[in-house]
Amino acid sequence: MSLFQSREWWSVLDDGEGAGNEDLPASISIQVAPFPKALNSKADAIVTGSLAGVLRVYEVLRQEGDGTRTSGPSNLLLEKQMDDPIIDLALGKLTSSGDSDPKIALLHPRKVAVFTVQPDKTNQNYKLTLQYQHNLSRSAHSMVIGHFGGSKKDIICVQSLDGSINIFEQESFTFSRFLPGFLLPGPLVYIERTDTFITVTSSLQIESFRYQALAVADDNSMINNENNRGSNNNNNDNYGKSDDITVGRKIAPDWVIGLGETTQALQIVDSVRKEVPSTIMVLGERSLCAILDTGSVVFMKKLDFTPLCMLCYKLDNQITSVVATDTATLLVFQDTCLKWASKLPFPPKEDKGQELLKDLLVMASDQSDIFVSYLGTNPAIFTAPAPAKRELNYEETDKEYSSLTQTIRDIQSKPDVANQRGLAEDLRLTLEVQKSLDRCYHETLVKTNDGIPMAKVTANFRASVPLSKVRVTFSVERPLVMLNHTTMISSLTDSEKVEGYAYLFNDYIPHSLEVKVAVVFFNSSDVPHVLNSSVHLPLRLVVQPCPPIKDADFKVTISTNKPAVSLLDLFSEFVLESNMANAVGFQFYGGPFVTVLSSKTSQRYRLQSDNLPALWLLTNEIEKRLKTIHKTDLQCSYNASLPMHEYFSEIETMFHKRSKLANLMSELSNRTAQFRSIERRLLARFRDKTPTPLTNLDTLLEGTYRQIVLAAEAVEECQRELGSSSANLASITKLLLMLARLSTGISEEEQCKLEAALSSMVHLDQEQGWHETSDAALTFLLRTSLAKPGKENQGATPITLDMPKDTARLKKHITTVLDRISKGGRIVDAKNAIEASKLAEFEDRVGLDESDDTWSEMGDTGESRIGSQFGEQGERLRSARARGMSAGVSRQSSQVPKALTKEEETEEQAVEDSIRNEDEGEEDKEDKEDKEDKEDKEDKEGKEDERKDDEGKERHEEAEEEEPPQDEYDIGW
Repeated sequence: MSLFQSREWWSVLDDGEGAGNEDLPASISIQVAPFPKALNSKADAIVTGSLAGVLRVYEVLRQEGDGTRTSGPSNLLLEKQMDDPIIDLALGKLTSSGDSDPKIALLHPRKVAVFTVQPDKTNQNYKLTLQYQHNLSRSAHSMVIGHFGGSKKDIICVQSLDGSINIFEQESFTFSRFLPGFLLPGPLVYIERTDTFITVTSSLQIESFRYQALAVADDNSMINNENNRGSNNNNNDNYGKSDDITVGRKIAPDWVIGLGETTQALQIVDSVRKEVPSTIMVLGERSLCAILDTGSVVFMKKLDFTPLCMLCYKLDNQITSVVATDTATLLVFQDTCLKWASKLPFPPKEDKGQELLKDLLVMASDQSDIFVSYLGTNPAIFTAPAPAKRELNYEETDKEYSSLTQTIRDIQSKPDVANQRGLAEDLRLTLEVQKSLDRCYHETLVKTNDGIPMAKVTANFRASVPLSKVRVTFSVERPLVMLNHTTMISSLTDSEKVEGYAYLFNDYIPHSLEVKVAVVFFNSSDVPHVLNSSVHLPLRLVVQPCPPIKDADFKVTISTNKPAVSLLDLFSEFVLESNMANAVGFQFYGGPFVTVLSSKTSQRYRLQSDNLPALWLLTNEIEKRLKTIHKTDLQCSYNASLPMHEYFSEIETMFHKRSKLANLMSELSNRTAQFRSIERRLLARFRDKTPTPLTNLDTLLEGTYRQIVLAAEAVEECQRELGSSSANLASITKLLLMLARLSTGISEEEQCKLEAALSSMVHLDQEQGWHETSDAALTFLLRTSLAKPGKENQGATPITLDMPKDTARLKKHITTVLDRISKGGRIVDAKNAIEASKLAEFEDRVGLDESDDTWSEMGDTGESRIGSQFGEQGERLRSARARGMSAGVSRQSSQVPKALTKEEETEEQAVEDSIRNEDEGEEDKEDKEDKEDKEDKEDKEGKEDERKDDEGKERHEEAEEEEPPQDEYDIGW
């Protein structure tokens, strides 16, 4: 039950008695107008006409004496059965006489007739008198009256079913025109301010035609005027007929607006002043639109219901729209804001409400009931019963609380397997990538002679239960972009297909070909769910084959334990020449070249290029394709040194780009603030009544504007360079982690944790940059998993995510992490020292196998300090952890760590002390002795770093010397 309902003022019900409308069919026309002289009444009258040909005139008077609200016999002033069905009716000054009373114009299928209502001699009964009529040569659809062409009297315009517009000026026929591009008739209204007709075509467009343009057009109807002028013979069947139509030039509309949906109704809201444009209110299938008579759209409001009819008027310079829905609801909008809603007794057929007494609405139903109502409140009289008084049982409440808490913990700790299974059954998602690539015709920054390709990705959905609000999102990594990346499906009941297109947009080097698809939907219980999936794009989307290049600056050699595969089979999707079995060249679209070589004698593959980031994508593709071909027992290794120098150079480049962008943004902010300050000063000068000199403020304003433009362009250029640097850094990071995995032989789990710490995801739109987050993650690894036994969390300080001043700390942490991994360190889910001591305390408390002996050996003397036994137990746990690290997963024979010498132990201790001193903060800086010790350690570490770099170069040269000669990779020049 709705709180607000439309209150009944007066009604005519279809009760089958007297004035009932039992003979009216479903279609009924209503007009409201005063008849003060003709009806001898001060009340307004309601005129109705039906397709059954019955015309009725009601006097709206509420009988307060007997309390009834329905009409009685005295309310029906006139009832007339016409010979033809009444399609439409209108009221206005439609005769040439000076009578001010409105006349009734009735539109029949083949004629239009004008009548007057007059009382008889007794003033008790009323009669209908025909003034004139016009026969139509075409079947009529609707009519509209108005002061066409500036006339002081009303003129009739009849629209036929075939698009003909017939104009009748009182007793005379004026002209007939055909509207261009007409297929089906639509609503037709007239605007007096601009003297134009507004109609809706079958192509779902709103068109405006000027009356003068219709009047002077050539396609006029050649009508025998002698039969039309000065004759009121109602029995002449050929009166006003038009059979001879000469076709001339086409009539062009003044303006056209595409609505995109069928129109239910049109209504004109006139303005008070003539210089202010009138408003055309358009009621669509699911929208309410306001358009000025000049052709500009004021607003459009989307509706989530099916409207039936509307009534619009202007109040306080705002348009108030009363819209009735198919759910028998009346909604009142003020512009686009909903102000009121009330319940109707039935869904109305047509809403022609105007001011009957005051603020009353007149509407008719499909059952021919007429309802006059006003808006009011009808609150439901309901009082909530008082709650039953009962005493609280605190013990039961505590038990219930504990049970519910345990249930919540179980749900949070255990994965909802049943829910996941039900989610997979509710919606099945399969992704497909079209094998053949299409040519891309969209905007791109990649410059090539032959263009770039575009890949089509299809997401197929199959729902076993009805789903709603399904949102499908495709996401790719830069420089790839996705067309139609977001699609909304309002309802999904069976199967659906969503397509997206991926292509290169920027001229960066891509580091990922993965397309991620996220689907958010609501099930039948209106509970949201998320479904994720991914698919890889083909390599042909970003590279194309080319002749191999012999010399290159960067080389990566991958060794395997399987015979070398022909490159023609390894890259079978490319069209390669037969002599490219051992050497193939690839070029990124608009980017660098990469050469892939396959050894004839050994089981090695070499990739070489002048651009290091370009090696990552093809190196990863080769490993994946070799795993697909050999399936099992494939082992890949990398024996050369890691490209640390190039990696640190790219880190430094991106850091400088970030700093430059921050400075440029600060400069742009300062310039805009200066521009606003100058604007305020100029505005104050202009508002001053006494003219004062500008003192070159206008010149300063122009110069500041130029500086803003230059700063904005510099920011855009820096953002583009930062995007390119971030893409290169992501590619080199992935390549470095892959080579570290191949050279150390760490497990996949450890590799995932290392990738999580040294992430390749570079986000440019976050406040914390890649340098801060990577440094924090690596610092955590060095304090926990990769820390030396017994030194976890020593001197630990809170990790901040502020932008650093330089990258020295980050580069040192990266070097230390990779060095410890290469020496056998493991990245495990180890707890920190505090958690380890708690674990030792727990194990001692519960009584493990060695706990009793431990406690008996320690004794309970007063000499032992509190907590010393836990520290000793923690030392034993850390010693066991160190032994487990040394006896961990088996490495390759060349990677087995050897026993450290005293000199190496001293170096390792120096690195540990350096990291610990960095985390201790600024507390020891005041002590001069500590400063000198720290400087000595830093000098020593610098010498050790130089010695390690020299050793790395020597190892790199030795590895290159050990590589097979160039003849082994026969390029075939």
